[in-house]
Amino acid sequence: MGTVRKLIVEVVDARNLPPKDGHGTCSPYVILDFYGQRKKTRTVIRDLNPAWNETLEFNVGKPSDVL
Repeated sequence: MGTVRKLIVEVVDARNLPPKDGHGTCSPYVILDFYGQRKKTRTVIRDLNPAWNETLEFNVGKPSDVL
């Protein structure tokens, strides 16, 4: 059995996002797409300076598949 390789992405925070909901706030989230694997953070409700502090993991194939 081969070694499983993973790409680990840490989504920390965002600052000074523009308001989008008409009430001066937004409810942001992050979507990452890596070679057909899609991951999403939780939604932070009504926050222009959200903090996620989430780790998202993606499976990685052979190094030649990623280039």
